Amino acid sequence: MAKAPARKSKPYSVFPSNSIISFSLRVSEHGLEPILGAAYLMMDRAYVSISGSRARTLEVVLKSKSPAASVELDALGRSFRAELETQKVRWGLAKNNLTIRRYIVEQAVLLGAGSGVPAPESPEAGA
Repeated sequence: MAKAPARKSKPYSVFPSNSIISFSLRVSEHGLEPILGAAYLMMDRAYVSISGSRARTLEVVLKSKSPAASVELDALGRSFRAELETQKVRWGLAKNNLTIRRYIVEQAVLLGAGSGVPAPESPEAGA
């Protein structure tokens, strides 16, 4: 007899009687900044509470600002997950562009100080 496929559990808990949805997120998997950024972006739709270890796991609790049924809480959860993925991309880009941003700021400070912008380094001949 074939076994029924295992049912995938939801990555969050829903409490419709209190209009609450909660997530347990590993900081090593998502990063602290993206989690905090996603939570901040949800503040127009829900009250946000974050607890736990900043080094390991954070518990994010979203309480809808208006009474919400289970379907609405699921939509709130999907919205949070989408914001989290967007924040992960944003922070990844910010980290990748850190060197160029530092260079631009350094050049702006030099120009503002009146020392002019140094000539770019030229590649060595024959290289």
